[in-house]
Amino acid sequence: MLLMLAAMRVLGPRPANVGLRAIITAAMLASALYSGMVVLRQIDAVQAETGGLPSRLPADDERRIRFDALHTLSTRLMAFNIVGALVLLYWEARE
Repeated sequence: MLLMLAAMRVLGPRPANVGLRAIITAAMLASALYSGMVVLRQIDAVQAETGGLPSRLPADDERRIRFDALHTLSTRLMAFNIVGALVLLYWEARE
């Protein structure tokens, strides 16, 4: 998407709000990379530490609480990507 926006800016008329679109796209990419490289590693570490499913641990277990927090963070980051994609899709469809 970033390459496409750059190409559209260079080759043709400048799209409306190209800077804002690029910022949204870069933020989406950053959140996906953070979720996949940082959060997922931490989730895997918690799962390896528990030796099974963290959901089988008691609700007050520190590892389960950590896993739940990481899962919530991952879900929110992916929701951010969905919202960003819908905003970008709206802009493209409107033009």
